[in-house]
Amino acid sequence: MMKLTLHKPLESMLTVLFLLILFGCMTVTDKHTIVESSNASKTFGGKKIAVLPVNTQKSLATDSVMPLRREINKRLGSTLQKKLATSNVKDLADVINKLNTKNALPIFEQLLTTYDNTGVIDIKKTNALGKALGSDYLLLSNLKAEKMDLVLMNATGASLELMLVAAKTGKIEWGGTGNWKRGGIFGAGKASPEEVAESMVNLAYESL
Repeated sequence: MMKLTLHKPLESMLTVLFLLILFGCMTVTDKHTIVESSNASKTFGGKKIAVLPVNTQKSLATDSVMPLRREINKRLGSTLQKKLATSNVKDLADVINKLNTKNALPIFEQLLTTYDNTGVIDIKKTNALGKALGSDYLLLSNLKAEKMDLVLMNATGASLELMLVAAKTGKIEWGGTGNWKRGGIFGAGKASPEEVAESMVNLAYESL
């Protein structure tokens, strides 16, 4: 009698495939609080908040992530304004215009690069951006997304990290993440950018 031995990666993949065949499609969502704000309405009430464009992993293919990035950008400001009704949330279009007219785009890029490489917020850069944008706080965001398309199985996974940073001090006053994953067979694992963006933005903001 022949005994078949499966290597761990193959065994795991077959297990996932079996579950997908059994259930057809599986969607998993999750959220985490990076930095908790004990009283967000008091901390951010009456303050000016600039929503900056979402940052993405440098390794991601532009054409695969751009639709999701656009949908997230559409929702960041409006959802934050609902959360912080007494704050003055600056529209993304206005922020982008000021980044260009105030020659602040290089500062924004340097801030993101430093944080991506070191995990440290550069106070000089946040201070300069706060002055250029006329804001007390900056909303910084980071998107990670993955897609997998096999013969029978499709999977989509994405994670959105949000941080409200004090412009003058560079301190992260609040931070949260939203995670979204779906796997399925015969195309069931695919999801529209609108659906993924809506879910992730709401999850990331939930603890604010």
